[in-house]
Amino acid sequence: EEAAHDDGPSVLNLFDTVSTAVLTKLQEFVETHGLNTEKGVADLAKLGPSDPQFQALLAKLVGDLGLTPQAAHEELRKWQDAQKELQKELERQKQMQEGRTMQAIWRCGVCGRANKPWIACYVAPYVAYYEPVNRMG
Repeated sequence: EEAAHDDGPSVLNLFDTVSTAVLTKLQEFVETHGLNTEKGVADLAKLGPSDPQFQALLAKLVGDLGLTPQAAHEELRKWQDAQKELQKELERQKQMQEGRTMQAIWRCGVCGRANKPWIACYVAPYVAYYEPVNRMG
């Protein structure tokens, strides 16, 4: 029964292409603006480049990290793409729920919050490992 946490290569972090510094600033932004919810982050992930909130986030990355506007835009686009992939992964997990013997344990790639079978922090969640489903009742 030791293999419960040993899922090395199958662990998926969709946000590993986004700069850690950018993810940290995104985390600050969503928490400061009360957006660290599934809906808040999903809405942010859908913003177009001309949206005022996207522009504010871009300005924060440029100002705080010294990125060029172009580099900051590219990082935000990579994060938005990763959020879209996360939604697909969550849908797959939901479809696999019935009759499952293992469940995904989620962790935040920025603050490390959680290790729970649900997402506690939506900025850069990833499956840390899988564990047996506790079927009591």
